[in-house]
Amino acid sequence: MEKLHLGGLTILARQNALTEKDWFELLEARRKLIEKHLRDMTLKSLGELRFIHDYFHEHALKMDEPKLIGDTRFTLDTRGIFPSDKGSAGVTNTEYHHTPETLARSLTGGSSLVSTTERLWGFTRNGKWIGVEVFVTRSEQPYKYEGRTEEVARAETVSIQEYPLAVLCQFACRTPQRIWQRFGEVAEEWREHREDLYEEVKFLAETFKREEEVLEMISRR
Repeated sequence: MEKLHLGGLTILARQNALTEKDWFELLEARRKLIEKHLRDMTLKSLGELRFIHDYFHEHALKMDEPKLIGDTRFTLDTRGIFPSDKGSAGVTNTEYHHTPETLARSLTGGSSLVSTTERLWGFTRNGKWIGVEVFVTRSEQPYKYEGRTEEVARAETVSIQEYPLAVLCQFACRTPQRIWQRFGEVAEEWREHREDLYEEVKFLAETFKREEEVLEMISRR
């Protein structure tokens, strides 16, 4: 572990600018470090990601019950490290690649339909790099007031494939530096969670110990 950590510091301490090759080496070092802890930490499932935004809210991917295609080893229950869910409702989460594929207009009911493809990366609990492609339809539906509509977004299909890291970065339009940074964010989230959990367990242990001490005193009477 120390060797890997020092290796990363050695690369970062160079005087010359970091190359893409350097960033892939840095990411690989972090991958090897973090992979050892994936089974000990709480990881979010793919289906829990909340990157689909419509007019009023954002919702988890699994809520739409999309059709799954691609590698059958992976499902919406696959757990791992994914991009963060940061973003405002109604705004496309910039953590994800968002590419319009088709734009169709429907005259039925005066509603419009927009189809887009969302792409994101993932590193699974089993140490696999995956690319996820989500086909999302967006339509204008009547709202409770006459003449007003709301945008409704729905994930229709989800394709999951395993990729070599370099190919995955191109697929998801993410640099190895950004994924390297995300691993750092996740490690910090784990630390904060464990510290909170430690304080809770410490409180329980101290409370129970005091109860047992009082019981012992009572028993001696």
